[in-house]
Amino acid sequence: MNQEEATATDDVRGSLRECHAEVTGVQVYDFTSPNRLSKEQIRRIEYLHSTLVKRASMSLAALLRGPVRLSIKSVEEADYSVFVESIPSPGASFTFKAEPLEGFGIIDIDINLAFSMIDRLLGGKGEPLAEPRELTSIEQTVARNIVTTLAREIEWAWSSLAQLKMGIQAFATGVESFQIYGSSTSMVAVEMKVATDSTEGTICIGYPYPMFEPVLREIAKTLTFRSKREPDEKTMSQLISVVPMALAARLPVSMVRIKDIANLEVGDVIVLDTHVGDAVDVLVEGKRLFQARPGERRGKLSVKITRTIKQGGSSDGTR
Repeated sequence: MNQEEATATDDVRGSLRECHAEVTGVQVYDFTSPNRLSKEQIRRIEYLHSTLVKRASMSLAALLRGPVRLSIKSVEEADYSVFVESIPSPGASFTFKAEPLEGFGIIDIDINLAFSMIDRLLGGKGEPLAEPRELTSIEQTVARNIVTTLAREIEWAWSSLAQLKMGIQAFATGVESFQIYGSSTSMVAVEMKVATDSTEGTICIGYPYPMFEPVLREIAKTLTFRSKREPDEKTMSQLISVVPMALAARLPVSMVRIKDIANLEVGDVIVLDTHVGDAVDVLVEGKRLFQARPGERRGKLSVKITRTIKQGGSSDGTR
């Protein structure tokens, strides 16, 4: 058999394999790097982060003083080497710990999105740079505040399975900074799409399997229990009654000049555009449902509901 015949034969074999895969649904499986997580575990992790994005949207919006919308883009399992190689350079990445678990995870913010958020926090309009570059030390400090806000919401999202204490460790300047695990270590990569008024980008959270293996075992236990006995109506009512919902009282927005903020000292008073008696909005899971009057109760800040807001956004006057 000459070279041309051999090449033609290989092409035919390749086409047959592709047709067989399409007909039977057979997929290529790498036995040298087997998946560690079941589809149910992946779905549970996706569910946990679907609650995370709702709270993180509100937290980042409050931090940036502007609308922020997060949504799940993908939840996948990949080798550590593949995950690290997918992180662009220059980038805005931080390692984190989740005590009492051992090891480190990675949070990576798309560099254009990172610059937009940093610009917003520094008083700008939130515009990304024309050409990406490495973050300065000051910009890294500002970016750490963003990641710390997100870490608090990650901590809350996992609270139904484990009581974790999230802590941001170090800023990673390049791929060499991520040489923490072996190349074949499994990673769970949760990629989230982030949209602000001025730009869009992604935030990716990387959980190494050795770090979250104890928590994943808890997921397996809950899945096993659920498969043995489906909850009845009474149990479902009890479960729904204890599901946490984010409730926030939002003060009216006021404009303050950067010059005034830069000159602030301890004891200074900031005069806002609103009055003490003005109503505040009460948001439930990000939706404006009530108006309230701020005050104090038993030594703590509180609000008293004064009106309910109809779906159309108007007030029905109920007190």
